[in-house]
Amino acid sequence: MHAKPVSKLRRGRPIDTDARSERRRQIVEAAKRCFLRKGFHAASTAEISAEAGISVAGLYQYFPSKRELVRALVQEDLADDLILIGALREAQDVFSGMLEALLEFARDASAQESSRLRLEVFAQGLRDPEVAELIVQSEQMLVQAVAQLIGGMQRSGEIDPALDAEQVAASLIAFFEGLYLHISLPSPNPEAFARSAIDLLRRSLLPSRP
Repeated sequence: MHAKPVSKLRRGRPIDTDARSERRRQIVEAAKRCFLRKGFHAASTAEISAEAGISVAGLYQYFPSKRELVRALVQEDLADDLILIGALREAQDVFSGMLEALLEFARDASAQESSRLRLEVFAQGLRDPEVAELIVQSEQMLVQAVAQLIGGMQRSGEIDPALDAEQVAASLIAFFEGLYLHISLPSPNPEAFARSAIDLLRRSLLPSRP
């Protein structure tokens, strides 16, 4: 028996990867809105699917569980953070670049929503060990990227070379997590707070003088 040509064995429409990617993005954005309104635990898959304009069965084709939606949020946050770190690596003054990023965040309501969403994800990590593991893995990748940035600043004399780059990176990530959460709340003068915080950071990492 002769094998049939592959083209004649295929059935159905070819997968439209662009359309699928766009639908996935719409679902993630819908989930963000639901999580911000009601929190991760209270937001149901039915509400998320309705927000996205898709059936619950259709939602499960993209995300079999809410945990998979959290995975998408964690991956998206990591990608955004890595882009920022790449931009800082190209900046002439990294501390000035950090300040500008923080000031831009303070002026951007959508960025502040992202920070509150991140807090929801962290809160879920306290209840769900698998979500906690996702967060830890993401943080480890972020620490490595920031440690490379710190190493470059040490070699250029901007940061004390005696400091451990990975420990500084982990501390910086925690520092900025706190700053972002603080600025997300109503504040009388977020820009003054941001400038003071970055100045304190710069002073604490300067090379020691004999």
